Amino acid sequence: MRSKTDPILSLGLPEEVLIKATAIALFLVLGLPLIGCERLDSSTVPAPSEDTPASELPPKQLSTFQQIQGTPYLMAPINRSSDRASSFSSYDSGYTVHNVAFLDTTTLASHRLLESNDALIVSTTEYGDLVEGTTVTQWLVHLIIAADTNDDGVLDSRDHKTLATTDAAGQGYVEVITGIDNTFGIVMVEPGALVVTYEQEGDKRVSTLDLNGQTITATQPLVELGAEVR
Repeated sequence: MRSKTDPILSLGLPEEVLIKATAIALFLVLGLPLIGCERLDSSTVPAPSEDTPASELPPKQLSTFQQIQGTPYLMAPINRSSDRASSFSSYDSGYTVHNVAFLDTTTLASHRLLESNDALIVSTTEYGDLVEGTTVTQWLVHLIIAADTNDDGVLDSRDHKTLATTDAAGQGYVEVITGIDNTFGIVMVEPGALVVTYEQEGDKRVSTLDLNGQTITATQPLVELGAEVR
């Protein structure tokens, strides 16, 4: 149960709705392993710099499939790693995951999130709802760096990010918010409804997203925080 000081409760939503809307936070975030998987020993992977030639980077390879909670679907990152058994790795200089592969254990059909392996996946997060007391993933939210938006010749955290959504199987990819400079929080406040705080074109904003419709339903500027706050 959330405390009375939880900022989400200040949104005025009934507490029982918030409990039902508990999101699965199985993050595929760089530097964090999948639940149940061992973190890659970073000492075995050379940390590249922006000037590291492509020939000296570890190869891109498929890592370990993990089940998407409450579903027959599996997902695995395609990343730069010297250890095939590890699901995620991280470099001090940036992100290393370039795609996500999905597998349907019922039909054995598989597909990739993106058509190419050139982008960077900042995170893939499962969001779900309670079904007969079990949390079942219904939506996936992806933060992706797909283009060199600052024209410095490299994809990294300084480039714009895109927030995209799919269903639990990784199908139906839709880019919902583009041109994101930074994110300050992505929270599911009720089943299928996200509140996203972010910076875009130098302005801090808050939007609500309908995960079923894969659309923005409302956007407001964030309160002025003071000239000294970046």
